[in-house]
Amino acid sequence: MIQTFLHFKKGDRISLERQLNNHNEIVLRLLRLQENTNEYLRKCLYLFNIGSNDYINNYLRSTLYNSSHKYTSDQFASFLVQQYSQHLKRLYTLGGRKIVVFGLAPIGCTPAVINIFGTNGKLCVESINDLVKKFNDKLKPLVDGINHDTLDAKFTFINVTHISSLQHGKKI
Repeated sequence: MIQTFLHFKKGDRISLERQLNNHNEIVLRLLRLQENTNEYLRKCLYLFNIGSNDYINNYLRSTLYNSSHKYTSDQFASFLVQQYSQHLKRLYTLGGRKIVVFGLAPIGCTPAVINIFGTNGKLCVESINDLVKKFNDKLKPLVDGINHDTLDAKFTFINVTHISSLQHGKKI
């Protein structure tokens, strides 16, 4: 039943796959109601900001999840970017043409991560920011590749870590 797709409990995380399924249901409804749906979708701006939870609430929680035992940091970044690729391409097939893809922020500088891991006298947990860099370094070429393959769309990569470092006077 279509109406059940928006129901979730308070505090639930809605996976990107589920969000895209919800979007697909809405698009199908709109297609039945109006003729210009695809034209409207081409004008929409989609913002993608994922990955932080995959690290903070999964990879870095080795006592609860096995991902850090199963994958090296480089393999995990590749795995996430490969999944991200599928989701971005799906959004394109659903009509998305203007898509902003945010890289990860320096999560090693967040208070919760600093509290859990400590910084050894530094401002941030550098080992975690190194994980972020690996992910972002793989994400940018993905966006460039999708732009090459989809001439009627524009995917824009925003390097949040770089912007953050400029705000704090650091060079990457």
